[in-house]
Amino acid sequence: MVATKIAANPRIICAAPDYIARFGKPETIADLISYPCIKLHGIDTWPFIRKGAAERVRIDGPISTSTVDAVRSAAIAGVGVAMMTYWDVHRDLQRGTLEQIELSDADPDELNIWALFPSRKQMPPRLRAFIESLRLKFNSA
Repeated sequence: MVATKIAANPRIICAAPDYIARFGKPETIADLISYPCIKLHGIDTWPFIRKGAAERVRIDGPISTSTVDAVRSAAIAGVGVAMMTYWDVHRDLQRGTLEQIELSDADPDELNIWALFPSRKQMPPRLRAFIESLRLKFNSA
């Protein structure tokens, strides 16, 4: 298989503006672990890059859900702080229903969107055009 990067999909820490107004924003990883975090089922740590090194931080919170949509909905409802990918919440950030939280001592580890295909040899032109259209779509938003 051949992989080609389509776009970056950074993780973002976010919460509802009314939640932030009531409880404030965590400013560091140490602060974050004292806030209620909305978890995906089975994921008890969030990935960060601190001082150039990968670090997983154990988080806890009032609910654990099995879907990204449920995490997003809970964050919008003001249940707690969530870590989502940009493409999961970019519309909510634009609308103001979620607000990004940036920590001073670490950044969420990034993800990327990739296309996988069998081989570069004899790649159909329509596949090449499709991959390029995905790149344009994701990188223009």
